[in-house]
Amino acid sequence: MTDLSKPSPLTASDRPQPPLRALLLVAVAIAADLLSFGHWGLGTVLSLLLIVVASVTAARPRPRPMAGALALGVLGLLPMLEAPEEPGSVIVALFGLGMAAVLASGDWSGRVERLAGVAVRFALVAPGRLLADVVRAAIDMRVGGIKARLWKSLLLWGLPVGLGIVFVLLFSAANPLIETALRLLTPDGAKLDQAIAHGLFMAVVAAFAWPFIVPKLLTYRAGAQMYGPWQPTLIGQVSGRDVALRALILFNLLFAVQTGLDLVYLWGGVKLPDGMTYADYAHRGAYPLIVTALLAGAFVLVALRPGSPTSADRLVRALVYAFIAQNVLLVISSILRLDLYVDVYGLTRLRLAAGLWMGLVALGLVLILVRIRLGRSNAWLMGSNLLAALMMLFGASVVDLDRVVAGFNLAHAVEPGTGAVPLHVAYLEELGPSIIPDLDRALADDKLAPIAPRLDVPAVRAELMALRTYMASRVQHSTDWRDWNWRAARLRDYLATTPRAPEPTRP
Repeated sequence: MTDLSKPSPLTASDRPQPPLRALLLVAVAIAADLLSFGHWGLGTVLSLLLIVVASVTAARPRPRPMAGALALGVLGLLPMLEAPEEPGSVIVALFGLGMAAVLASGDWSGRVERLAGVAVRFALVAPGRLLADVVRAAIDMRVGGIKARLWKSLLLWGLPVGLGIVFVLLFSAANPLIETALRLLTPDGAKLDQAIAHGLFMAVVAAFAWPFIVPKLLTYRAGAQMYGPWQPTLIGQVSGRDVALRALILFNLLFAVQTGLDLVYLWGGVKLPDGMTYADYAHRGAYPLIVTALLAGAFVLVALRPGSPTSADRLVRALVYAFIAQNVLLVISSILRLDLYVDVYGLTRLRLAAGLWMGLVALGLVLILVRIRLGRSNAWLMGSNLLAALMMLFGASVVDLDRVVAGFNLAHAVEPGTGAVPLHVAYLEELGPSIIPDLDRALADDKLAPIAPRLDVPAVRAELMALRTYMASRVQHSTDWRDWNWRAARLRDYLATTPRAPEPTRP
């Protein structure tokens, strides 16, 4: 029995880190301040790249893991080089940095089976790591040696002084008297404010970078094996052959009804009942059916979990294959429903994201089939789905989805009320200045001609021209290379060569 009153021996990850890693942290914080303070573009990407290099330098792995970690880190930063303001770019970059760090440290071998678990265990302990490690190193009194004592003394003084400076800055912001006293010590108040801002920025960068330079995973212990009389668990009862067989037969019959209705009305083109339009039929079913497919997939994972009696039953496996096939067809029908709805009401960013999500769900169902057929584990399935989601985020960040939405709506715009896509100029404004080339293409190719005959085409053209002028005025022409990103650079180059919308071409 473990004696909890005695401290457990320190593991390698719990011991104070060597000064090299602290020096790397300081170098990264100073470099990030020079590269990205007050900027969000190429300078930010270079700062994150330095974190990747620092994590590889601190881990000092073998050549193969080193090359893999560097390649993974650079690949994750590519979307931010294209569009750093996209949330998907930030997510992909953070994931790439984390996985590059654990790959270099040896905590991850690169296998898909461990991808999801390693990502979660890394993310759970990353916040607050710097402060926790400093406190742990400062109170550890069992490390000997001259270097260790010097390192410990630095930590013992660094923590109080650092927190003391933070408290003084907070008191200065809260108390005008303290702020006045500080300004008397520094006559140039602007420089003081700037120094404070830079100091806080470097502190934030250090707290952010430390978990990547010294990666650590959440530790866990498997539960003790219990011996004694066997009792069936709830999951075992649910996934038993009799229950699974009855459930699969019932579910296949229910899904067959829904699939048959979709085949008749969506794919076959049979007229709907009076008072119901295809848009209503499509809109009501697009999202609930995706939830249905997700629940069905969860049931399959429980019913055919690896090692269960049902996983080797041929009849159960055949019913599962039919069930998943129907779910895939259900997701495809949901995508068709969404397409029918978009044809009537137009494309938006949310509807485009819903279509991508539906495609991801369909891929997840196919991966369930692959898992069953190849005998893979659920951990492999989770890792494969996570990898697919990251690939989708990568593509969605590199491709300008606002231009996709604007291009579709401008190409399919006709007079509202005729059963086709209306032209919502106000929504085009929400998409941002990156759609200016699509506006110019629509105006130059005379795409607005199909809006007539009863609609005032010159008025619509004048409204789009005004929108184009307004958007062009919003484009920022920064001369600082640290603000550069590829998408904004392409737009600025386009506006430099095409300051005004081209005149429509006549046949």
